[in-house]
Amino acid sequence: MQAGFYNCVGQVRREFNFIIAGHGKTESRPAS
Repeated sequence: MQAGFYNCVGQVRREFNFIIAGHGKTESRPAS
């Protein structure tokens, strides 16, 4: 259960980092 929670958090952080990293880029993939 805890592993799943941390996995979810990691996924969100990855998406967040991608959004921040690709903020000024035009080739950033659309959010699902």
